[in-house]
Amino acid sequence: MTPHHKRIVNFQRSAILALIVSWMGGNTLGQEARPEQPKPGFTVVHLKAASADEVAQTISKLYADLQKSLRVVPDVRSNVLLIQGTPMQVAEITELIDRLDAAEDEKPKLRLQVFQLKFTDAATVVSLLTPFLGTDEESASVRISADARSNRVIVYGTHKTMAAVEDLIQVIDVEKNPTDIKVFSLRYRKPDHAILSALSLLCGENAQFSVDEEQNTVIVQGKPDTLNVIEAVLLRLDQRPAAAPSPNTYQLRVMWLVDGLQRDRVRKMPASLDDVVTELAKIDMANPSIVAQVVINTTGPFEAAGTAKLDRPCDLRISGSVQDGISAHGTEQARPKLQISIEASESLPNASNATVKMLCQLETTIKIPLKHYVVLGVTPVDSMNSAFVIQVLPMSSKSEIGAR
Repeated sequence: MTPHHKRIVNFQRSAILALIVSWMGGNTLGQEARPEQPKPGFTVVHLKAASADEVAQTISKLYADLQKSLRVVPDVRSNVLLIQGTPMQVAEITELIDRLDAAEDEKPKLRLQVFQLKFTDAATVVSLLTPFLGTDEESASVRISADARSNRVIVYGTHKTMAAVEDLIQVIDVEKNPTDIKVFSLRYRKPDHAILSALSLLCGENAQFSVDEEQNTVIVQGKPDTLNVIEAVLLRLDQRPAAAPSPNTYQLRVMWLVDGLQRDRVRKMPASLDDVVTELAKIDMANPSIVAQVVINTTGPFEAAGTAKLDRPCDLRISGSVQDGISAHGTEQARPKLQISIEASESLPNASNATVKMLCQLETTIKIPLKHYVVLGVTPVDSMNSAFVIQVLPMSSKSEIGAR
């Protein structure tokens, strides 16, 4: 037998002898025998991970009212516990020690703490604490139970969880005067500086509050009329963020003008384009005609396609976006930002497949005045000059349409 085993055996023998003397109540041979008492049981528990001294202290706190019938003796050197008590007490304590010993190996490391309540029922406190445990891995390992006999709350948890539980219990377990406890859940905002300042001002000396940032809740304890005022203020502060203003709807009119076409193949120029025709004449487009016109309604990005009437069929593709213009004063002004790309092409058939020929291409970004015709650019098509003219008309915004 090794010295280590001898030490354990010697400890067990001496401890058992001490307990036997204690059970006999100090009787010696020849003394008058006392009335027979129920024989207590005892057992020796070897701990694997937990500290014998810490476990003994924990059990002493939990069973402080049973110190006359229950004894737990730790041996720090061999890390064992000798338990003396009634058979039922020994079985209950042994099961508790097994749980404490197993909990020491879990990660994150758990510890047990007992909170003695003064004013609030233990079951009520447990029901209030349970919703704040969360659903993450660390919170899932936390256990909270109530000891109704001694009005205590027993908590297994990590250091972080234990600190949070202790703070909440300090708020909940206060003398009723009479007061109520209410939990307010914030939906649209965090408990920021504005909310904390409002709570401090409203509570004063008449109420107490605690904030759980992870659950986004506020716990307030106070008189019913104070709670009603706080609830009204929190509802006013916890409002859905204002939606961004709806963009305006615009109508884009894109016209393709080509110079020098035969008059029987073109559309007559409207009188509204007289000023445009006058300006085009200054850049060698004396006889422009409309070969294509596309109308687009949009609140932002757009894409459209059409055909043009030259001396042969051709395709027209238009894409881009329009954005509301914002003035220096923050109000919408009459110059939206237009980004536009225009392509004109024709298909040339051959023996195998069709070949696409690009006739002209234009891409630009401009802040365009509303209702005015603007010449975006002049580009040649075959031996002719051509120009793209655009007009942007304002329409009702989405919010105005929905209100009608």
